[in-house]
Amino acid sequence: MKYFIVFISMCMLSAASNLRERRDNYPNGTAIICAPQTPCGWKVYNPVTKVIQITVNNTYCICREGLSCNIEGNIEASSTYVMKCRDPVPEVEGANVETNDE
Repeated sequence: MKYFIVFISMCMLSAASNLRERRDNYPNGTAIICAPQTPCGWKVYNPVTKVIQITVNNTYCICREGLSCNIEGNIEASSTYVMKCRDPVPEVEGANVETNDE
């Protein structure tokens, strides 16, 4: 299973590098905005621990201004979270505040 995840990750990285070359060839360096249904990235995780092992950003398109690339779904067969351009998730007040309970 470990080798399968590594293989999938390498395939995704290879595809991403080819798309980067294509994007760099656009006139005036114009960036392409990801469509709502187009993934802006993927996070491959360990299926047992759910710890993210690698993040692959879509180099073909980027999120438009005001949106961020957030986890939108899960492909369990390949242990991959799919990320899409969405409104940023608001921070919860006090989420990063340390408490000194005694």
